[in-house]
Amino acid sequence: MIPHFPLVPYANIPDIIPPAFERRFTPRADSQFLLWLSEQTTANIVEIGCADGLTTYQLAVHNPHKVVYAVDIGDTAEMAAMQQKNETPATGEVCKLAVGLPNVQLILRDSKLVNYADFKDVSMVFIDGNHTYEGVKADTHLAMRALMRSKFDAKFVAWHDYCEGPHPVGWLKVGEYLRAEIDGLFDVFFVPGTSVAFCRVP
Repeated sequence: MIPHFPLVPYANIPDIIPPAFERRFTPRADSQFLLWLSEQTTANIVEIGCADGLTTYQLAVHNPHKVVYAVDIGDTAEMAAMQQKNETPATGEVCKLAVGLPNVQLILRDSKLVNYADFKDVSMVFIDGNHTYEGVKADTHLAMRALMRSKFDAKFVAWHDYCEGPHPVGWLKVGEYLRAEIDGLFDVFFVPGTSVAFCRVP
């Protein structure tokens, strides 16, 4: 079982909502913890799977001096599992809440084909894209490999839709993958009250 992360004052971080907000896939507590985690790093952020860009917007506004690289491919390819199609925007709608921000760079590309060398000074990766076992594994492998080569001291990978035990939505395999292949290699923590797990990358 992945251990619980000690409580931190992330609930004090304001919930940042863009003017054109319609619906959210990331609950408030999850967003607040991610913003707190972003404060623990000094460099730029990569978000894998940004949908309409709510979390992208929140990370960018909360970190105005950091670049947020938002990676998504919308409905033009097989990045999302079939079960995620209801939250997959049309390509022209990807990250629509955040693309106008000066510190957001949208990358319309399959995350499995991302070259982290194209990103400058990354110290945090938030994985919220393809939630199948192989999808999470592919995104995690690329993120870990890039961050382990990074020069920064505080480096984090965070995953969304983690669940302790089998997920009630059977095809969501984030927790299954982390428990099988990452826990034990890295110090992974689950954040109670959220669906976020994360680890500090050595």
